[in-house]
Amino acid sequence: MSKNSIIFDYCIWGATLQGIAAASLLRGRGFRVKILNRYGFPGGSITESLNCSQKIPKTLPENLSLIFESLRKKKQYFLKSDTDKYLFNPEVVKISLQEFLEDIGTDVLYHVVPKEVTKEFDTMKITLIAKEGIIEVYSKNFIDASDDLSGIMSESSVNASFRYFYNIFINSGQKFTLPAEFNIYNQVILEDGRVWYSFALQPINNLFSELSAQILINKLSEHFNNTGRRIQLLPAQSHIQKSASIPETSEGTIIANYENDSFHFSPDEEFIKAKEFEIRLTKKITC
Repeated sequence: MSKNSIIFDYCIWGATLQGIAAASLLRGRGFRVKILNRYGFPGGSITESLNCSQKIPKTLPENLSLIFESLRKKKQYFLKSDTDKYLFNPEVVKISLQEFLEDIGTDVLYHVVPKEVTKEFDTMKITLIAKEGIIEVYSKNFIDASDDLSGIMSESSVNASFRYFYNIFINSGQKFTLPAEFNIYNQVILEDGRVWYSFALQPINNLFSELSAQILINKLSEHFNNTGRRIQLLPAQSHIQKSASIPETSEGTIIANYENDSFHFSPDEEFIKAKEFEIRLTKKITC
């Protein structure tokens, strides 16, 4: 470690709802925080995978509540609402969360992937793969706040089973009757003439899950192309049905988003998941 290296109190993997709420919590207590993110914008699965339809709990902890209120201040922050459920506008979410991060004074290092975490004296060295090569960040603690166990902890979750969701917008104006193999999880007709769909895929074998998902999505694209409809965006979202217990490590203090064998959130419960994460993190920091 060079003499000029900045040592952060906490590095957070994932500019997700829970990652940003964690940063807000820690910054409010005076800690120096750095967020690391795979893509060039915040929001987790809502913005990365168009996982736009989300349930909002009746009560939110302090920092997640601040995030939600910052969204509500934006025009067109949702595309449709129904009681406790919102279909968020992903582009507005990106802007709002970026402004929120700037307001709380937290920097984000975008377009990086954590490779490993090692111990150097009383500090953790987080080695990142970036477009420009290898980057090293130093921190006293590491928080994995990723949506889908895509962070440094993924190797520990060897027993995790995955379910894939494909979320798309189609300039349709009406709902389609689709073959059962497409397995529609959710669908919402928007006032602007588009339809938002969420398709669920449960791979038979996790080893070939991405290949199975790609085959299905190719069929889906062909189906809609034949109807003359345009699929605007087609990113994928992997979703963990159940994660294995993540053991304590000797490499430093690592706080994971996924603990024990109790991860059973649905893809439309990112705010609920973030709520539980902030509550759990608050207890850890207090202790």
